[in-house]
Amino acid sequence: MAVFKCKMCGGELQIAEGMTVCECAYCGTTQTLPKLNTDKRENLYDRANHFRRNNDYDKAMTIYEQILNEDSSDAEAYWSLVLCRYGIEYVEDPTTHKRVPTVNRAQYKSIFADEDYKSALSYADAMQRSVYEEEAKTIDEIQKGILEISKKEEPFDVFICYKESDEFGQRTRDSVIANDLYHQLTKEGYKTFFAAITLEDKLGKAYEPYIFAALNSAKVMIVIGTKPEYFVAPWVKNEWSRFLTIIKNDSSKMLIPAYRDMDPYELPEEFSFLQAQDMSKIGFVNDIIHGIKKVIKKEDNTTVRATNKTGTGSIGTNTDSDTLLKRAFLFIEGGNWENATIYCDKVLDIDPNNAYAYLGKLLSEKKYKKQSDLSKTTEVLSKNTLFKNAYKYGDDNLRKELDQYVNDSINNLITSTRAKESTATTEEEYLQLINILKENSGFEVVDNYLAELSQKYNAIHTENEYINACNRMNSARTELDFHEAYLSFKKLSGYKDSEELMAKCAEQEDSFSSQNGMCAICRTTYGAINFIPHNTIVKCCNNCFSRLSALQNSLGQDNQMARNSYTYLNNAISQTMTHSAAITRVQSILEKYRESVPGVFENQEDTTSKIVEEITESAEVSAVNINKEYEYDIQIVIDKPSGGVDNEMLKFVIDKYSNDGWKLQTMMRDMSEAGGQVVVIFERKYNKK
Repeated sequence: MAVFKCKMCGGELQIAEGMTVCECAYCGTTQTLPKLNTDKRENLYDRANHFRRNNDYDKAMTIYEQILNEDSSDAEAYWSLVLCRYGIEYVEDPTTHKRVPTVNRAQYKSIFADEDYKSALSYADAMQRSVYEEEAKTIDEIQKGILEISKKEEPFDVFICYKESDEFGQRTRDSVIANDLYHQLTKEGYKTFFAAITLEDKLGKAYEPYIFAALNSAKVMIVIGTKPEYFVAPWVKNEWSRFLTIIKNDSSKMLIPAYRDMDPYELPEEFSFLQAQDMSKIGFVNDIIHGIKKVIKKEDNTTVRATNKTGTGSIGTNTDSDTLLKRAFLFIEGGNWENATIYCDKVLDIDPNNAYAYLGKLLSEKKYKKQSDLSKTTEVLSKNTLFKNAYKYGDDNLRKELDQYVNDSINNLITSTRAKESTATTEEEYLQLINILKENSGFEVVDNYLAELSQKYNAIHTENEYINACNRMNSARTELDFHEAYLSFKKLSGYKDSEELMAKCAEQEDSFSSQNGMCAICRTTYGAINFIPHNTIVKCCNNCFSRLSALQNSLGQDNQMARNSYTYLNNAISQTMTHSAAITRVQSILEKYRESVPGVFENQEDTTSKIVEEITESAEVSAVNINKEYEYDIQIVIDKPSGGVDNEMLKFVIDKYSNDGWKLQTMMRDMSEAGGQVVVIFERKYNKK
């Protein structure tokens, strides 16, 4: 039994005499077998298959042709030539773990029209033919996909061929030289294919469609190398050998070998008829550009597709707008957004219906170097004016591309917003997300997600309102506090136990009554006697009195003197001074100032004792006029948490006092760092009980 290596994975196959098809025990691939009637032929196949598996297709083809020279009826040799011509590489499918073909050397010519494929079928037996036909169908479908993608790619002027990494995976000197050359050529206005930059946004995708398109559109290929082995590295040779094949059918194209630190005689034999450039010489870049100019005239540079006002035409290569537009897109590739915009505007001055000029301005606005970068945005593009104009004046092909970008942008928006939602916990964070979606509404998937987020926001908002209402109720100390909590629960009617808590607040509100000695404003601490405008004595604590500082500006000397007296009285009491001693002290102060401040205590008998009497009997009234004709009360209405006057609470306070015979005497707005409040002072005729 002969031993032969699998042409897919390289594993050993156990082949019995007469077998033409077998299955590999390692990769599970069913494959055709060659005629192995001599040791020499077996060795030739092993060598050829080794080169093909390592993507050295040209070497492999040389050996397969040698086999056919000895036996022109070997179907497997013909089929192997087909695999090399189309650069077939078998890779492992991550799902099925089976080997599937990929195309690394796409052709415009269908595999079914290939003469070697036809010869393979004619010499194959029934089992081999079945395998060839099935493989050919798969390869043809892959190639159709490659051609379809390549059609959408813009043409290139120059293709730079080089080796990116050495055997240790490090960047080569060749790649550095190629990078510098790329920027020089781009600056000169040539659209250049340089894999490290041109393919950077194609990560995770098959490169072949883009390489195929560039190879077939480029007028010039520059092959860079600093070592002989770099020129013949499989992927480097794959590119330049394909370009040489293209040159055979199109003599207008040119290949320029560029070497350094090596003898020109070490260049591949295929380059022997070409004029090579020594990169170590001063001015070699200028020499290369001079050579390129011989092939590519400035007016023949890559034509960027652009539409006329009907959306179906294109700008001719000799028009001013075409040249301007190409320069604009070169600026875009280089990240020169300002000049790109300027040149796009120049195009629009000539052709106001040019879709690609609007597209160029959009790319500059977004700072995208490639049109395909539009698929990365989270802004729904269809709402952008520049995008709308590009779509309006674009042809069918451009509109299809733009439609896809819109779909991508919507998906990106949803994905980005959901990622942010996963960490959102507050109302503010949810509101930000909702506003983002509102700006991009009008699409079913966005509107559905907006409704979903709004529902979640409402749930969080309602729960926070419930917590705030509970906190108001638990911290309530006055009738108004309980009423405020009552109103909060009323808004939440039906949520949790809001109705039950609302009833408790109403009950507390109804039964609430001020306690003796309470501050007339906050009703929580001992109320000292203080003096405020309109000759009003108010029983309030020092903290509340300081909150009324805005009302003190109009106080005269008489009011200030009296206030100081009462404050002294309060301080004296707080310092354990006896009540009688405190009164005596206050009386002496008042007598001292009686003559210097006439009118304040005019027509009053024993003013001090009457004031002291009011202090003693302060539990009966909240405030008393010095002339004892009116009584007063003060209420403070704190602003709403969201800001602004709480009109509902203010109306409740005024209505309540009005029903009890009070009249509104003074209402003032007081602002502080802690927030705003409305100070309301009521008065009515005083009837001492």
